[in-house]
Amino acid sequence: MDQQLVSSAYRTDRKVSAGYLFFLLGAMVIFAAVLGLFVEPIVRLLVRDSAYQVITSQIIGSVLIFFVPPWVTEFYHRRRSESFLYRLRREDTDRRSLLWVAVVYLLAIPLVGFLAHIMEILPVPLGLREYLEASEALIEETMAVMMGDKRPLSMLLVVLSLAVLTPIVEEFFFRGAIQGWALSRALNKHLVVWMVALIFSLVHFEWDGMLARWALGVMLGYAALYGGLWASIVLHMLNNFVAVLSLYFLGSELDFIPRSRGELLLISLSSALSIIGIALIFNSMKKTLCQRGELNKIDKSDESE
Repeated sequence: MDQQLVSSAYRTDRKVSAGYLFFLLGAMVIFAAVLGLFVEPIVRLLVRDSAYQVITSQIIGSVLIFFVPPWVTEFYHRRRSESFLYRLRREDTDRRSLLWVAVVYLLAIPLVGFLAHIMEILPVPLGLREYLEASEALIEETMAVMMGDKRPLSMLLVVLSLAVLTPIVEEFFFRGAIQGWALSRALNKHLVVWMVALIFSLVHFEWDGMLARWALGVMLGYAALYGGLWASIVLHMLNNFVAVLSLYFLGSELDFIPRSRGELLLISLSSALSIIGIALIFNSMKKTLCQRGELNKIDKSDESE
């Protein structure tokens, strides 16, 4: 019974074939190629301002890579099976879940600092060092161009892109399509959350933030699992919004990395309490889901949504 205790945003009573995943990944590769071969050259040709070039490419790239593939895949799936795999509906997310995920974010702050400290200690694998350094340098250069432009329109576009659009499209891709497909395969839901979170972390190609982003992915996964996709989207938006604001006004992301033994001890204890608190919150969300009678219960009238 507990295996089926998931939000009605997912449909897990029908096993979806591996073709769904292959179609999704294939569409992602195709649209990524379209982005690199056609869209970005056109953007460079039409948009002369360097900051607006980067921002425009970021917005279009997010849509083409993380939104269009899952949308096309889900559309095709619904046409063939007359049923959904995942859906984004207000009714699937309880208002209390939105408040709970805000608390989860606050509790996760010391944990993120502790995990970042661990990644500082761990050496970068030799075989990946050159590739990761090049990837991180490109990301830093892109962010420097985007965040360095303090014109009001530019700042507004950056906030909309990174703190609004990116969370929505990434949640559609990872917590919607991939997590939804894995759940439909009757895989253990906890394993699904952790594996999808790992994929989410790896595709960002950043060594220092790998564990912290994996932890964020886990929290997003459970938020979607018990609170629906709106819950994970709101949590993701909150995380990115705070990061963008800190970059604009502090010059860097919020840094809770311990610098002394005393700080390390404090952060370690805080992280342990954070994990307990976050676990209790998701358990409460699961109980609320059970009380609402949504043990993945499907409203037949909504199958075509």
